[in-house]
Amino acid sequence: MKKILTDNNGGIFGVFNNIEQVANGYICDGASYQTIVTGEVTVEEVADDYTIPQPDVIEIIPPAKPTLEQLQKQIEELQKKIIW
Repeated sequence: MKKILTDNNGGIFGVFNNIEQVANGYICDGASYQTIVTGEVTVEEVADDYTIPQPDVIEIIPPAKPTLEQLQKQIEELQKKIIW
């Protein structure tokens, strides 16, 4: 079984083979997680094939650039509004 270290908000620090509690936090596969930095944490056992859930990918498509004809039309419309 593997273990995960999570914070109070459900954030996962990682999936580890070994988690050891020490005086100022946890040692997880050799990396130190100090509770003064992480806050209170929880250790949970998970299956060996557990993977951290990934957020959905959001594709951002930039708006299309106006054509020359569209720009000329906008200019003509603005010129009609100008009081000479």
